[in-house]
Amino acid sequence: GISGPLLWFEYAGMPYGEPGTLYLTDFRFFPANVVTSSFSLVSPSTTNWVANNFTCSDAWVRLPPGCTVLVSNSLTVIGSSAIFELPAPSSLTCGSLTLTNGGRLYLASGPTNGTVLNSGGPLNVAGTLSISTGSTLYAACDPTNGGALNMTVGALALRNGGAISADGRGFRGWVTATRQGLGPGGGVASDVGSGAGYGGVGSGNQRGNVGGITYGSSNSPIDAGSAGGDGAAYTGGGHGGGVVWLTVLERATVDGTISANGWRPIEQNPINGYACGGGSGGSIW
Repeated sequence: GISGPLLWFEYAGMPYGEPGTLYLTDFRFFPANVVTSSFSLVSPSTTNWVANNFTCSDAWVRLPPGCTVLVSNSLTVIGSSAIFELPAPSSLTCGSLTLTNGGRLYLASGPTNGTVLNSGGPLNVAGTLSISTGSTLYAACDPTNGGALNMTVGALALRNGGAISADGRGFRGWVTATRQGLGPGGGVASDVGSGAGYGGVGSGNQRGNVGGITYGSSNSPIDAGSAGGDGAAYTGGGHGGGVVWLTVLERATVDGTISANGWRPIEQNPINGYACGGGSGGSIW
């Protein structure tokens, strides 16, 4: 295995620092099946990684963007400091997938071309996806296109206190040229931005601007939530919720949480005239 000290920390609720870089000319020099050290792997000539088993134990492992990962047997992310991250566009196939003792898995979709619904990347687990108490699978859409991960598992065991979360991982709330929230139901920009819409119309504001429009399907909801409109603070509206698009082929046990909530904006005080609009919730299907 590969081992060493953690290369990131969290202080006073601030975001994590990122892991250091491990450069390999190709994945033949990365045979380890147990990793306990944090790194961001750079391997320019490699787009595929194949392993029999892999365990990420109390480490933050980030693979190269667009890497296709095949773990033929078990992939385990274990420990309260454990993060296994596949930047967009993610593609992960494994025999079984276990998140336990606080382990976290981050997957991100690439943009969709719209020919296969809104799919921008797959997660395929032949056996059981098991998420224990305190562990989370995070599913992110493409922030400007809305492409979503299409997840298929043989069985699902989501334990009490475990989670599958797409909260705030839909259309991104940032300042654009028009300052309107991204997404079909993006909020209107003003000194006080309006809220985003999706399944319902978004909230208006004190200036008479209407909220974002409705869109998508009520019978097969696979669209990402839109972002709120920007306000005079120029901090961007709240991010829309992402998409939890999950097919379970056999038994599903859900005692934990599945969510795709929209996020509040950074600036949300309408009294000072700077408030931005909130993002709309995403989809669970």
